[in-house]
Amino acid sequence: MSNLVPVPVPGADAPMQAAQINGRAFVAFRPLCDSLGVDPDTQAKKLRGRSWATTVLSTVVAAD
Repeated sequence: MSNLVPVPVPGADAPMQAAQINGRAFVAFRPLCDSLGVDPDTQAKKLRGRSWATTVLSTVVAAD
């Protein structure tokens, strides 16, 4: 089960909404980058080069 929780983001004007799943917060990457004013593709490339960074691609379908 997941709940939406606010996650404070340094440098952003407002907290981001994150899905809390099994006690861990998951944030949508592109909206996070947009709120910080950084390029998502460049940031993804930088994260792939870091051993400590973990990214997960999850496909979701919204209920109509």
